[in-house]
Amino acid sequence: MSHQSSTTRTEEKPQAQNEGQLKIQNDTKPMRVPSVILTAPNGETHRATRKTCHIYYRQNCRELFNQLHRTQWKQRRKIEEVQREVAMEQSHRKRKTEELERELAKERHEKKRLERKLLKEQAERRQVKADLAKERNNVLLLEAFGPARSAEVMQLLRELRAIKWEAKMKKLLEGRPSLKPTSCEN
Repeated sequence: MSHQSSTTRTEEKPQAQNEGQLKIQNDTKPMRVPSVILTAPNGETHRATRKTCHIYYRQNCRELFNQLHRTQWKQRRKIEEVQREVAMEQSHRKRKTEELERELAKERHEKKRLERKLLKEQAERRQVKADLAKERNNVLLLEAFGPARSAEVMQLLRELRAIKWEAKMKKLLEGRPSLKPTSCEN
C-alpha cells in the first residue's frame, strides 16, 4: 500500500507544476463522447473526456475542461439546430416542388383529356352533318323520282362524280407534259 501511495505522490507533483501552463484545444477527431486534447508544458498530449480529465491533471484543469466542454456543446447544439432547420427547409421545398409537379401533371392530364373529348365531339358532329346531308339527298331523290328510281339515280350520280373526277385528273395531267401517261401503242 505504501508503495502505491508514493507512486501517486510522484505523479501528482508534475501535475501540480504543469497546472499553470496547461493548454487545452478542441479535438479535431472527436470520439463518441466530446473530448479535448490537453497538452502539458513538457509536450505530453492526452485526449481527455470529462470523465478522464482528472486522471491526467488536477481540479482546476477539470474546471477549464468543463468550461470548454460547455462551449463545445453550445457550438454543437447551434450547428445541429441550424442543420435541422436547413434539412426541414429542404424537405419542405422538396414537398412543395413535388406537390406542384403533381398538380401540373394533373392539369396536363386534364387538358389532354379535354382535348381528346373535344376532338371526339367534333368528329361526331361532322359525322352527324354528313349523315344529315346524305339523308337529305336521299329524301330529295325519293321526292323527285320515287322509291323505285332513287337507287338508279344514286348510282348515276356516283358514276357522274367518277367521270368528273377522271376529267379533272386528265386536265391536270395534260397541263404537265412530264406526267402524261404513255400510250401502250408505242
